Amino acid sequence: MANRIEDILSVRKMTHGPFAAQAALSQDLKNAVRQADGWDRLSGHQKESIDMIFHKVARAVTGDSNFPDHWDDMAGYALLSVKEISK
Repeated sequence: MANRIEDILSVRKMTHGPFAAQAALSQDLKNAVRQADGWDRLSGHQKESIDMIFHKVARAVTGDSNFPDHWDDMAGYALLSVKEISK
């Protein structure tokens, strides 16, 4: 099992970038947006969508920017919030 996980992590490093770099950028983006005046008026799903979009942005920037899943995921999280605010 450990070898399988190491294999997965090796592939993810190529597509998502080095974990420490991706995590640092993701946290920087999330921390920056939390300083904005409008953060507190966002709903829970809007905050989570933004968090996840920034997470995916960090992966695209530190990893393979041509990996379609990054972009599909960003669009997906945005669409989930659109659906919530349209209810």
